[in-house]
Amino acid sequence: MTTNGDKVDLKKVSVVRESVFDPTNCATVSLVDAAQLLGIHRSTAWDLHRRGQFPVPVLRIGHGLRVAKVQLERFLSEGEEPRISESIL
Repeated sequence: MTTNGDKVDLKKVSVVRESVFDPTNCATVSLVDAAQLLGIHRSTAWDLHRRGQFPVPVLRIGHGLRVAKVQLERFLSEGEEPRISESIL
C-alpha cells in the first residue's frame, strides 16, 4: 500500500538495482594498508613518505595518502623500486 491508501500492483513496479561499493575494486590503498602489506609499521611508512623514501609512489588525494595497487604489486613481485621517467619529474 502507498501512504495515501492506494494499492500498488507489484507486477508493474520496477526494482532499481542498488549500486554497491566494493573496496576490493579500488585502484589504490591507503598508506597504512600499504604499510601492512609491506610488513612495516604505519609510523615507519609515514616517516619514509616524509623523507621521500617510500618504495612506491605515494599519491596525495585530498587529505589522504594513497598508493596505487599496481605499483605496490609490482614492487612486491619484483622486489625493486619502480623507475620513474625523468620526463615525468
